[in-house]
Amino acid sequence: MIYPSLLILTDFLALLTSFTVAYIVRVVFSESPLARDIPPLEFIKIFLLILPMWLIVNAGLGLYSKSIYEKRLPEAARLLVGSFIGILTVIGYDFVQDDTIFPARIIPVYGFFLAFILLFLARNILWMFRTYMFRYGYGVRNVMIIGSSEVTINIAKQIEAAYGSGYKVAAIVCAKQFLPEGFKGQHFSNVHSAIEAAGKLKVHTIIQTEMYDNEDTNRKLFASVRNRHMQYKFIPAQAEFYTGKNTVELLLGYPVISVHQTPLIGWGRVTKRLADVSISLIGIVLAAPILLVIALLRKLNEPKAPIFYRQRRVTRFGTEFGIYKFRTMNYKYCTGPNQPFKDDEAAFEAMGRQDLLPELKEFGSVKDDPRVSKFSHFLRRSSIDELPQLLNVLKGELSIVGPRPMTAEQAKEYRKQAGGDVVLSVKGGITGLWQVSGRNNLTFDERINLELYYVQNWTPWLDLKIIIKTFRVVLGGRGTT
Repeated sequence: MIYPSLLILTDFLALLTSFTVAYIVRVVFSESPLARDIPPLEFIKIFLLILPMWLIVNAGLGLYSKSIYEKRLPEAARLLVGSFIGILTVIGYDFVQDDTIFPARIIPVYGFFLAFILLFLARNILWMFRTYMFRYGYGVRNVMIIGSSEVTINIAKQIEAAYGSGYKVAAIVCAKQFLPEGFKGQHFSNVHSAIEAAGKLKVHTIIQTEMYDNEDTNRKLFASVRNRHMQYKFIPAQAEFYTGKNTVELLLGYPVISVHQTPLIGWGRVTKRLADVSISLIGIVLAAPILLVIALLRKLNEPKAPIFYRQRRVTRFGTEFGIYKFRTMNYKYCTGPNQPFKDDEAAFEAMGRQDLLPELKEFGSVKDDPRVSKFSHFLRRSSIDELPQLLNVLKGELSIVGPRPMTAEQAKEYRKQAGGDVVLSVKGGITGLWQVSGRNNLTFDERINLELYYVQNWTPWLDLKIIIKTFRVVLGGRGTT
């Protein structure tokens, strides 16, 4: 409760400061006539009474909830919305008064912009101060992890590495082989002994990664947690539970956990398809002159070589299709069916560039591919070579945004990973979350995690955010080959 209380106080002071500054800028530094002459102290008194309504708006938007204030971007977005609603509330209050509460009509405009800026800055300063204090052990909450599983090792390591989380692993209850290497906290092999020691260790939160086979042990553990007023969190060892979007529902009177693997079904799928058709049609019309110019340049450069490169890729539920691209490689070393070489590995070996094989194996591509000319490198760097994929989108084989379309071999590797089948259950996209988060600089595991997050957390707003970021990445030329 301390941090949310500090946020409320910080917001109040930031809002009061913003309107005080707005008053000074308009009344003190401007010689224009005023709508009403209001003394400074009276103006401040008025806003001391009004601003609690603004704080109520912020509370309604969840700005004092941990799920929001722990995330910088969602917090900033809600602050902007809150500032807009807040200033409308203040203007509405002014409207119902006999006399205006503003010396000049421009003050609410100043107040709106200053309020958002000061709220954003003040909250970020407070957040950085809290993170700094966590780093030196102030305000940190002790955690006890219970369970003999790999999840125990992973979560303990992540908590220790993330000093800004505000948690510290004080004790672990597990078999010795599941104790993280170098762990400096208390180790218990018996859960009953651990719970008895929880008071001395000042444990705030219990994180359980594995249920006990003995139901009586589980009941006693839950009872101890309730009696000691500790927080309880359960992390299942099965990856499907914590990668999907879960809801707790009642089934015949029993609480059940429903795992929803992706929103891209039903109306979500229909909405996405309508957006894909609209954007692809507009894109094809706008890009037609560029497509014609590049096609002409390709023919002039290599008259006997094909303009487009069509590669077999896997889309929703393993369906194969031919993805369109402008050919960017020297045709002599092109790969794929009906091409000079079967795969990239064979092409590099024929060129005598076996030194590139380790990079190819790790990232699936090579950053400085010797088969690509300067002009072709420009096409890749700007992603113009992928414009023909708008035709794939129009045909329903691709989406504008989605997981990266992969080859059959890559799909086999995906299926071996937790959540890989979920990624393969939706259409691939021209752009996606992993492309705007590092593209070819990401490892295979990082790519899977990002694509799985996208599939399980899709919203139209996430697609819009990725499209905007795509333009930034393309213009910056980051992570391209």
